[in-house]
Amino acid sequence: AGRTYRSTEGKIIMGHSKIMMTNSSGVLHPDRKEFQEMVRESHCQGFPVAIHAVDMGSIDMILDVLQDDYLLGDRIEHASELRDDQIVKMGHLGLSVCTQPSFIYERGDAYLSNQSEVNINSLYRIKSLMEAGITVSASSDSPVTYPDPMKTIYSAMTRKTKSGNILNPKEGISALDSLKMLTTDSVTISGLPTREFQEPKIFKKEFLVLDINLASGGTNNILKNKVVRIKDFQ
Repeated sequence: AGRTYRSTEGKIIMGHSKIMMTNSSGVLHPDRKEFQEMVRESHCQGFPVAIHAVDMGSIDMILDVLQDDYLLGDRIEHASELRDDQIVKMGHLGLSVCTQPSFIYERGDAYLSNQSEVNINSLYRIKSLMEAGITVSASSDSPVTYPDPMKTIYSAMTRKTKSGNILNPKEGISALDSLKMLTTDSVTISGLPTREFQEPKIFKKEFLVLDINLASGGTNNILKNKVVRIKDFQ
């Protein structure tokens, strides 16, 4: 009781309302009426929504509903398949996206084997989203995949699968944009302003140190880097 968006309880900060949207053989769950009610209730309580949606059919309904009921901070989780017109609508609405580039590495070979060229070109359109002015962050979707940030960076830059095939290469992004997806852009879509993120009473400072130059050192060695976290860094 009494909890509001971005209110704190110890080290826990209240975030978005999560809505799971699934598409089973063309049947969406929740259906449109129930989804509208869930969005309306969340927004009335001051909570933006984070909507799990993978396929184009789900995203069509999400965009249609949010066009009439949008709250700053609303975002789509995954957005794995997108058409051009959907990206345009997302940009106009001001939605953000949290997607999973490492799926390209982990699942890309299966995508290439099982989907048509049209569908392949709709997958993980990270560059197109960014060019439309949409804030895009990255997650691993752990425990679905192992939470390895270097694999995320590698996949976002190279679009290479585990076997070395390339999936939708025109959607590859720069080293800097890959890093931003995992750092500052993740803070932004979580609803945490920079000054609050830097407040020592809430967060301790953490640093990202790499022993390779992502911008000029090529991509072949990215996956060889090990991730080490220094806890309680002073």
